[in-house]
Amino acid sequence: MNSLRPVVVNARDQLIARQQQQKKIYDRSAKALPPLQEGKVVRLHHNGESQRAIVRERANPTRYYLVDTEDGSTLRRNRRHLRQTAEDQPIIAPHLIDECDPSPSAQPARRQSSTLSTGQPPPTSIIRRSARTTKLPVRFNDYVMTVTY
Repeated sequence: MNSLRPVVVNARDQLIARQQQQKKIYDRSAKALPPLQEGKVVRLHHNGESQRAIVRERANPTRYYLVDTEDGSTLRRNRRHLRQTAEDQPIIAPHLIDECDPSPSAQPARRQSSTLSTGQPPPTSIIRRSARTTKLPVRFNDYVMTVTY
């Protein structure tokens, strides 16, 4: 009759025991990646293609690195996404000034060049309307209607 009595089981202890067992199995084949030095050439995937890059510095969390790619962009990547290679250093393209760049050094040059070419300052925003023609339903053919937007 003792087998029919309910037994109180601590689920938290069972959970911790399962997690420790999984960690033990995982750690058999896991290994830490060696750190990368500044100036080393690495490969990474960016925009669906493999690119060469140069390690610029290690970011605040120890897993992350800042790298300069061939197209001139600076990316932050996890260590596991970077593969060190023995290739030549890539030629880094200079950083391009973005049209939306709020830096004060870029603003006057852009304003001056557009003012000189047209004689008027550039518009602050462009309002666009759809070029799609709209057609009223057939049930309104008997009525005179003006469509205003």
